[in-house]
Amino acid sequence: MMVRKHRNAATWLRNQDSSFVFPRPFWMQWTKYVASYTLISRSGRINSEIIQFRAGVAGSRIQRRLKMAIRIGDEAPDFTAETTEGKIRFHEWIGDKWAVLFSHPKDFTPVCTTELGYMASLKPEFDKRNTKIIGLSVDPVSDHKAWSKDIEETQGHKVNYPMIGDQDLHVAKLYDMIHPNAMGGKRTAADNATVRTVFIVGPDKKVKAMLIYPMSAGRNFDEVLRLLDSVQLNAKHSVATPVNWKPGQDVIIPTSVSDEEARKKYPQGYKTLKPYLRTVAQPK
Repeated sequence: MMVRKHRNAATWLRNQDSSFVFPRPFWMQWTKYVASYTLISRSGRINSEIIQFRAGVAGSRIQRRLKMAIRIGDEAPDFTAETTEGKIRFHEWIGDKWAVLFSHPKDFTPVCTTELGYMASLKPEFDKRNTKIIGLSVDPVSDHKAWSKDIEETQGHKVNYPMIGDQDLHVAKLYDMIHPNAMGGKRTAADNATVRTVFIVGPDKKVKAMLIYPMSAGRNFDEVLRLLDSVQLNAKHSVATPVNWKPGQDVIIPTSVSDEEARKKYPQGYKTLKPYLRTVAQPK
């Protein structure tokens, strides 16, 4: 995006409705300068940007390429991709269900092999919760299909959900799962170290939860299932869940609900530990 000319680019930046963190030295001579920095807006949003300055007699021209981070409550970016079950458009594929999108550094990697097998064993549990699951790896679909045979052989479960082929890194970058300057093509698992993310997406296509793991740590998909139960319960009954909550245990009445409203909503009664901490039996 081209913005208005200004003789002093640094002054222009400081006059914006944001605070900037940028590398030093920031002052430029009459030369081309490129800086990567973090923009922290006063609203609290954090965006990674690349600023390109071209200085000239008429003043500085500033071009910005904005990279927005995904946050809980944002709409999950839509995309079209090839998968092991054919071409999909993500939002259309979700339909009126919930969805879990989980990514992997690379095919034929040991930790991911165990994860995909275990996720296949959990698919009936996700089905009960009206939830679709879909995996992603930055390799072509043909590799996914070959890898699936190894997964079934070693883990005892056949991959029973689609796997996205993302060899050009389009979806990985769209979901901010990998460095924006990363290139597609032949890569090692170490090159893709940040691609190990879980997104829970609601029927409204909004991101409800995110989990990010390092490459060395296998994910706890039982926890993903528990987290899904929690966000679905919140969506249906507007309650919160306490530490280590499991389905069937008491839940928390949000502070946004007054005592009067709580008495009407929960005629069976609830427990008040503190004015801000009230628990009640899990709604059915």
